[in-house]
Amino acid sequence: MSSPRRASSRRRNPIIVLACCLLVILVFVVALILVFIPRQRTSAEGTSKNLADIIVRRCRVYVQEHESLGSRDCEEIKNRFLNSVIGKDPCNITMNDYDFFMEAARQNISCNKFLFWSKTKEIAHFVSSVYMNINVINPSKCVMTLEDSLVGYMMDGLKWCSRVGMKEMDYSSCPGWNDCELNSVKSFWKRASLYFASIACGNVSVMLNGSISDPFSDSSLFANTESRKLNSKNIDEVNILLVDSPPDRNMCESSSIRELRSVLSGSNIRYKCTALKSTEVKQCISSAQSCNCF
Repeated sequence: MSSPRRASSRRRNPIIVLACCLLVILVFVVALILVFIPRQRTSAEGTSKNLADIIVRRCRVYVQEHESLGSRDCEEIKNRFLNSVIGKDPCNITMNDYDFFMEAARQNISCNKFLFWSKTKEIAHFVSSVYMNINVINPSKCVMTLEDSLVGYMMDGLKWCSRVGMKEMDYSSCPGWNDCELNSVKSFWKRASLYFASIACGNVSVMLNGSISDPFSDSSLFANTESRKLNSKNIDEVNILLVDSPPDRNMCESSSIRELRSVLSGSNIRYKCTALKSTEVKQCISSAQSCNCF
């Protein structure tokens, strides 16, 4: 028979029991929040160091080398850019947030010089920069990519974001490209791509990666933004350039390129498709200094 003292020692203190129950409930609720509530993910890298200074410096170099731009207030352009982002949710920046900046940085580009690209940045930029000194933009080049325009040149390779309530950029961490759809950088390049495609005219070219199964990928800016903004009233023909396609496969007849052709046909835009090797293009341009290498 148990003694009264031993029996009492087995009794649980109701306050302790209640506290334990509340703790279990709290842990459960927190777990649910972590699982089901969307989180704003960020990469370890924040806004590019000295972002504002870089924008102004690049702007001034570009304007100096492109007399056709006339006078541009690079400080004003920089301020418009910063005001597009500062104090805003880094995962809720829309393309329209950059409209005021785009208005100040827009430029006229000669017809027949537009070069779009997707997963071919290295060869596309080689082609566009072949007549360019490493530190000087040459306005007489054969073709221009988005990154060769004032808008793209200022922002190429940079990263930026801010936070709600902040009065400056966030230099600690920013969302990565795929962390949220409306992040600061992705929305900017979508807006810039939309602008670049909207002013394209004459015979334009697009370099696509012929070595992959889906050169015209729905996830690319060319597929979901630029190709659908091309204006048939301004475009004579689109030259589809498939770089480094397998020699035993006609990638111009692949389902991916047929989809691109369908988009262009739906906009009443003529097109042609050519397979080429990046090494041959580089050799042609480097040796002949010609604009007729593709």
